Amino acid sequence: DVFVTYSGMKVLEAGPDCVKVQFQFGIPTVPGASAELVYTVEAQGALRVDAVYHGVAGAPELPCFGVKFETFGPVTRTVWTGLSGETYPDRYKGSVFGCHEETPHVEPHLVPQDCGMHMQTRQAMLEQRDACGHTTAALTLQQVDAPFAFSALPNTAQEIEAAQHITELPATGRTSVMVLGAVRGVGGEVVSQDRTQLLLAGDQVEEGRRVGGARGQVSGEEGREAATAGCARRRAWESRPGSRRWGTSPCHGR
Repeated sequence: DVFVTYSGMKVLEAGPDCVKVQFQFGIPTVPGASAELVYTVEAQGALRVDAVYHGVAGAPELPCFGVKFETFGPVTRTVWTGLSGETYPDRYKGSVFGCHEETPHVEPHLVPQDCGMHMQTRQAMLEQRDACGHTTAALTLQQVDAPFAFSALPNTAQEIEAAQHITELPATGRTSVMVLGAVRGVGGEVVSQDRTQLLLAGDQVEEGRRVGGARGQVSGEEGREAATAGCARRRAWESRPGSRRWGTSPCHGR
């Protein structure tokens, strides 16, 4: 992503049953902050990804934190176990938990904007199919220690932000996938100046104080610490054996 720069890698473990490699990234827009990705490949073929953000005190809040990647071809079907429809930390009360599916798409708003987030996801599967409807590749994302949020769209966040109308979105032939451990809400409610939002993916939204319905908040220094230096919460997910894995890069917001 444009907000991070690669700074190095090292092999943490190399054995017959497990290989673990760590990649480090700097964040030029937040001096002193850093992020790391740890890939753990197991003998059965499963791949676990741990993403960690090391924040600094006084830094701006992150819109989101997780991993983003693009598929080599378009994803034709997304199936997930979690909340129905498009959900965000402050927009999920009307959703229903269960198994759902959709075709990746950008919502036809008058002006294209961020969309397609799915909160409190336990498992998600991305399928690619040929012209006959046969599945040619599939990637399954599975929670490890906590639910995650994800989106699968035919355009990147930068392409959506640059478009003034949905007809200006390019046909990329790929799908942009974001798997997030933390994401902020869409807003729309008045928040007092002495409060800092802490809107996290999955069940983490329940940890904050409830103000104005589904919005979780933490006040004062407590909130700032949690949203910056204390936001190095570990999130992990893995792909199941036999699934196809595409390259990833860390993202920490737009």
